[in-house]
Amino acid sequence: MRLSAEFKFLLLITGLLLFFGLLMAYSATAPVGQKVMGDDYHYLKRMIIFGVLGAFAMFLAAVIRYDTWTKYWPVYYVLSVAALILVFTPMGVSMGGVRRGLWLGFITIQPSEFARLAAIFFLASFCARKAEHLKNLKRGFLPPMMAVALVAGLILAGRDLGIPVTIGMTALLILFIAGADIRHVAGIAGIALLSLIPLILMEPYRLKRLTVFIDPWKDPKGGGWQIIQSLAALGSGGFWGVGPGRGLQKCLYLPAAHTDFVFSIVGEEMGLIGTMTINLAFAAFAVVGVRIALKASNREASFLALGISLIIAITALINMAVAVDMLPTKGITLPLVSYGGSSLLTNMFAVGILLNVARVSVQPDPMDSVYHSM
Repeated sequence: MRLSAEFKFLLLITGLLLFFGLLMAYSATAPVGQKVMGDDYHYLKRMIIFGVLGAFAMFLAAVIRYDTWTKYWPVYYVLSVAALILVFTPMGVSMGGVRRGLWLGFITIQPSEFARLAAIFFLASFCARKAEHLKNLKRGFLPPMMAVALVAGLILAGRDLGIPVTIGMTALLILFIAGADIRHVAGIAGIALLSLIPLILMEPYRLKRLTVFIDPWKDPKGGGWQIIQSLAALGSGGFWGVGPGRGLQKCLYLPAAHTDFVFSIVGEEMGLIGTMTINLAFAAFAVVGVRIALKASNREASFLALGISLIIAITALINMAVAVDMLPTKGITLPLVSYGGSSLLTNMFAVGILLNVARVSVQPDPMDSVYHSM
């Protein structure tokens, strides 16, 4: 089987990011694991389990045609919405002050992670089928935005602002690239930005995050503590870092060191070399994803590849921007690197779909004619 350069390069980038993830899974979680569970390796073992499951999911998505997933987007969309609603029932679990977990009796998942992917399936299918209507506000632009708004609104109701932002940004970019009127896109973007004002004022912790972002030293032992410790970790790493496992900020100084602020721990232990490697890896991921989208065999595959590339790249960009105090704290993990089972599984599955688009574009499946005739 002939594989494209994009396929091979994407596999290499994913492997590199997963390497950082597993390395940091132990380094950043050992102190927390020892304190909470009495086991330094507790979170590493869980990360390895999810990594194996994720690798299987990625392989499955890479070998099954991409349109198998987009074909049944209504099923995934309805299931995602149902799961997001269940978060507000007794099955729901608060995580870090945000109502976003769902207890299934043996494991806690985050439906918002799966909902993001369901939204991408829907957008790819819609943009491919309704391309000629996208410039029409009522028939082409508002329907997909309303569907995305429902998902984003349910996540937002759980007090999670970060993921709705990534979903909204990705949706607007996809629709604009697909041919939507720039006035409609700009109008919705403007409304979304204005809506942030009441959303911030309604929740005191969001207003505090904003003031802390402007000047964390106004409250160094309170709201500013996390970002100050993040900057301290990045600054103390220098060019080469203090060495893997030798960082101090993860030792219960920096909250969420293994999830939202793992990039800071990379900077402390692996220095500028480590952070630049991750930066370049995600930049390369975005470029390769766009190349796959441009070479895709049809519009649906193209928008699917574009959506997956955008949402992973945007999420990574926001996470790293927060770590260096360029954006207020959002509670967003670093894809493929941060600790988190739901995030790792969905991101690896998404990468698998991207690999499938790259594979099918170069060497069409011999069963295509049979598949489409069914």
